[in-house]
Amino acid sequence: MVTTKSETELALARADVYRFLSMAFVYPDKDKLATLHELASDMDSSISLLPYDMKEEYLAFTSLIETVDVTALQPDFTEMFLTRMFCPSTETTYGKNSFNQPNILGDISGFYKAFGFVMNDDAAVAFDHITVELEFMSFLELKIAYALDQAMEENIDICLSAERRFLEQHIGKWTGVF
Repeated sequence: MVTTKSETELALARADVYRFLSMAFVYPDKDKLATLHELASDMDSSISLLPYDMKEEYLAFTSLIETVDVTALQPDFTEMFLTRMFCPSTETTYGKNSFNQPNILGDISGFYKAFGFVMNDDAAVAFDHITVELEFMSFLELKIAYALDQAMEENIDICLSAERRFLEQHIGKWTGVF
């Protein structure tokens, strides 16, 4: 596989988008919104590099980050994702997954361990939480970008295969409903 600088840039751009989306689903407080705003300010070039038409949605969302009232947002977030769970944010709450939770969590954990993705001890979220799965995708994209930059063909293939499998078996399976 011959790699180009643009392939590396595309992997980095995808990593940025996954990281941004991961932060967008974290419980909102002033610090988290400041981090999200900071990430958003660096995302224009990443959004422009990718072959997806999401600029309009991205701009609409980022304009809200600057003006949102955190104290008004927190109860809505709590109701939507935590208490009434109109929109559960973990993979195993969807479809038949709840009956297979230990196997699914074990599989996800295996992906994380295989690639050295470690959650903070104080993360207080499940392995199958949307924020963690999106952060893992960002992490894989960074590994792909590094492997592309260093011409590590086997690592590129391994990471691309894992990314494809993780999308098919996990995050891509339930986020459409989410």
